[in-house]
Amino acid sequence: MGNKPLGGDHSSGFGDGTSRPASVGTNVATALGRRTGSLGLSKSELERRCKPSGLYPSVAWEEKAIRKLIADGKLAARLKGGEARTSPTDCECPICFLQYSQVNITHCCQAHICTECYLQVRPQKEKNATCPFCNNAKLVVSVARKMDAEDVQKREEEEQRAIEATIRARSGPSESLPATEAIDIKNNYHSEDGAKNDNSDAVAASSHSTPPPSSPGGFGSFLEQDDVVRRMR
Repeated sequence: MGNKPLGGDHSSGFGDGTSRPASVGTNVATALGRRTGSLGLSKSELERRCKPSGLYPSVAWEEKAIRKLIADGKLAARLKGGEARTSPTDCECPICFLQYSQVNITHCCQAHICTECYLQVRPQKEKNATCPFCNNAKLVVSVARKMDAEDVQKREEEEQRAIEATIRARSGPSESLPATEAIDIKNNYHSEDGAKNDNSDAVAASSHSTPPPSSPGGFGSFLEQDDVVRRMR
């Protein structure tokens, strides 16, 4: 079949050199389900990925435009985020502070952003929009690749350093933090159950120094660490 869509060229022959009626191709497409977009998603799968998560009451986008971006793999699915990771490869959106199995990544500063938040900060009818993380004048995103084992390990190391920095900040230069309190800090961090700051905190965090693009998790992971340190003080 190559890259041809199901039931595409009804006049083309089959591999045995014989031709088939146009209705055969149509019947095959009907039986297997029509595929949509560059990803070749079934109608039901596309509906699942495009269903609003309910994070925001409304979006200033046309549903047709959202469906096309998701069907072509240019935008992550509109997933419902969670307070804690359900998988080691889940990523946090620094705006809503929820965890997702699939997010987008900005081209300018490598920050993660979920699709629901992206639809809020990137108006459809405006030619350009400012990045909420680094203030780049042109916000462009693509679907972030799934983290591999090495990425997960490096992120855990970064999180551990953030925890240790929090402990040092809490204990001071000459005092030692009680072991039970140190454990509480670690448990609170990994459970992701701490109070969430509003969107303005995430934008304000962009004034901090940014890591190189090759850093695991990108700029977004550093926003997460900065927020953790602020919460623990």
